[in-house]
Amino acid sequence: MKNKTTIFSFLLILSVMAAPFGVSASNEQVMKKEYTYESKDKDEKQDAHFKNKLNENGKEWELATINYEIVSDKVITKEETVTKEIKSKEIKKDEEYVPEEAINEDGVEYSLKTTDKKEVEIVSEYKQTVKGYEDYSDKSNADNAPDKKEIEATNKKTGKVVKCNCDKTTTEILYKAGWQDASIDITFISYDSNIFEWNGVQIEKNVKEPLKGYEDVLLRSIGADSDRYRIKDIYWKGKAYKNKAGILCRDCVADVSRNIDYYRVNYQGEIIVPAEKGYVYTSTYEAVQSVPTGEHEYQIKAIAIYKEVIKDENNFPIVGGIVALALAIALAVGIIFIIKKKRK
Repeated sequence: MKNKTTIFSFLLILSVMAAPFGVSASNEQVMKKEYTYESKDKDEKQDAHFKNKLNENGKEWELATINYEIVSDKVITKEETVTKEIKSKEIKKDEEYVPEEAINEDGVEYSLKTTDKKEVEIVSEYKQTVKGYEDYSDKSNADNAPDKKEIEATNKKTGKVVKCNCDKTTTEILYKAGWQDASIDITFISYDSNIFEWNGVQIEKNVKEPLKGYEDVLLRSIGADSDRYRIKDIYWKGKAYKNKAGILCRDCVADVSRNIDYYRVNYQGEIIVPAEKGYVYTSTYEAVQSVPTGEHEYQIKAIAIYKEVIKDENNFPIVGGIVALALAIALAVGIIFIIKKKRK
């Protein structure tokens, strides 16, 4: 019974104290104010744009909070002239080259500005050595061989047989290249009725094989030696006769084989196919292109939330009434505490 009395007393005191303040949470209203701005910093705040207190529509409003949201994010770009070079393949000199007036790459259209050409070697020069020779059985003929000689050769690049003008380079001896038959004519002269004489050698007129045993003398008479010459046979050639001076003579012949030194004259030249020239064309194209700068432009919306300042009948702000109410509650608790203490 005592507890019920205490609770009833507490509620009675609280209702009496709170009545003047007119507390009514359901009457509280909210107002929004928006402000949109642009910035390169997405975290930029512009709180200063909003006032802390407003008087609108006959009411007083107090700033409660400000919220921010990014409306759009735009990449900042700048205009730049971009160039691109296009090289042609190797074009022969007798061929025409016309570059394209415009090209499109990755969605960007480039326009032709200039075209330059540079001479290049399309096919390299071809050289092929050609060699040949001519053999002579006499040194004097070899020495007098022509300085130039046309030699046929197959062009290994084209497969065609061509004549190459070659120059004389060297002369070489082909030792003991072969034996060659020759003959030596000899004339004997008679100084008496029984003797014929030739080059200091005397023989009897009736001998069947003239100069037999005098082969070395015969070879020396022509400046030869036994290593290079071989005497095969010596015999009379016809009968005795008188020469223009009235002297009795008789001819004989020596058949010999001689080892000939062939002389080889060497020639050398070149088949030359000139290099083929052409052009490589370099065309320069330009395009104006938007290039990212690395910066952004943000559109930011600031939303300020205002709450209505509610006042009581005495035009006392509800905020102050709430503080007073809190004090009243504290006072009521104190009173109840004192009553209970006295009863005890």
